[in-house]
Amino acid sequence: MPKQEFKYELTIEKWNADAHRFDFIAKMKVDNCGDASDLSHAITHFPEREIGKYSVSIKQIPNFEWEELPEHGDLMVIEGFVEDCKSGAFIDYDGFGDYSDGKRCISGLKYPEFLVKPSDIMCGIINDEFTHVVWYNR
Repeated sequence: MPKQEFKYELTIEKWNADAHRFDFIAKMKVDNCGDASDLSHAITHFPEREIGKYSVSIKQIPNFEWEELPEHGDLMVIEGFVEDCKSGAFIDYDGFGDYSDGKRCISGLKYPEFLVKPSDIMCGIINDEFTHVVWYNR
């Protein structure tokens, strides 16, 4: 049986003592990786005195298949959709959405991590990899 491959996003930040926060340094995507332990080749080895000044986070990116835009549903630019959610125009009871690049979409019913709910938007949970949302009213 072939080993399942995943995609990961690696983010590196450096501690800024003056501002008391981590500052963004780099973000990279690593494709066709067996698991997170295989990422060691992608992580820079810092000098011993620098350890503790860097934050390295690894996020698994789910595999998915694009689908054609459906005939039903409303294609919306994500910024407008977010504004509508914040104004109360959309609530979870009204329906749900799928993330889209404006030409195709990812089925949130097939891939639940890509299901767009107004309550998630209100909590700041927005996948910024996408430019559009396909909204399905009940």
